[in-house]
Amino acid sequence: MVSEVRINDVFIPVEAYEEEVVMSKQTKRPLRQVMLEFKVKSEDYHEITTLLYNEVVNIHVPAKNVTFTGKINEYSTSITNLYKANQVGDFKIRYVELEK
Repeated sequence: MVSEVRINDVFIPVEAYEEEVVMSKQTKRPLRQVMLEFKVKSEDYHEITTLLYNEVVNIHVPAKNVTFTGKINEYSTSITNLYKANQVGDFKIRYVELEK
């Protein structure tokens, strides 16, 4: 079971994790893709969204011994302004491995 994922140097506790292989449209090479669901508290909002603004990130899933460089393929959140105190948002992100 995956309980946390590291994006660059930030460990994020995850509530849901899915991993699959997708085929590159350009090279027909298999690429890793992971989906993460996690909660973000208002006090962590700035750090997490700043992290997510990075176009390319390093993904490490310790429980699966999976490491790759990827980019966001899909992103959604239940709330767009967590600057108000004592709020929690649900984030869902899908990362796909970059072509080498």
